[in-house]
Amino acid sequence: MRTDEFGSQFPHFIAANVLSYIGVPIILKNGEVFGSLCAVDSKPTIFTEEEKQFFTKIARLFSYVVELERLAIFDSLTGLYNRHFLYENVELQNPGSILFLDLDGFKMINDDFGHDIGDFVLKEVANRLKALTKNYPDSYAVRLGGDEFVIVVPQLIDKDDIADFANQVIRMMDNWQILDKKLQLTTSIGIVRYPSDGKDIKLLLKFADLALYRAKAKGKNNYQFY
Repeated sequence: MRTDEFGSQFPHFIAANVLSYIGVPIILKNGEVFGSLCAVDSKPTIFTEEEKQFFTKIARLFSYVVELERLAIFDSLTGLYNRHFLYENVELQNPGSILFLDLDGFKMINDDFGHDIGDFVLKEVANRLKALTKNYPDSYAVRLGGDEFVIVVPQLIDKDDIADFANQVIRMMDNWQILDKKLQLTTSIGIVRYPSDGKDIKLLLKFADLALYRAKAKGKNNYQFY
């Protein structure tokens, strides 16, 4: 392409003194375009096929690195943060709450409907938790593994407010219908507050698990504070 043709089609490039450009999209495994790998020059340049292929290989390598990073902090099934992210990134200096969730009746769903339906349920749980946490600044959900989830809610410290939040979770998890059948699925929740209950995430999860055990002992489908 001649310089005048380039300038007529890309006037902003000319204004920035960019007279040659190559860009290769960085496409993730799920088809999402993460960005692009670009090179610019202030001189007109014709890129060879070898150079184009080189840029394409670099873009693929970058995509691979991004995927590895995502696998390190995200749960591959649900897209929620994983245990590693929670341990490495949770901030416990300022007050907040942690809710430890376990799905009541999930094993029976796996046994009766198969693991495909079980995986569908776990993904839907994640979607519901994502929707709920959007209403609470800086909050996020984590899948610890299996049917265990955690919600971290910074700045939620009043006991009545925490109880209201826990009841929202319970209500949103008590409505399941798949294959024209209503699933017998609910959730039990153990709740801790930080830093009053502790300043170490592993210790807090242990305390929350104890509260969760009490919730199940009291008939399930309820919450208990540590």
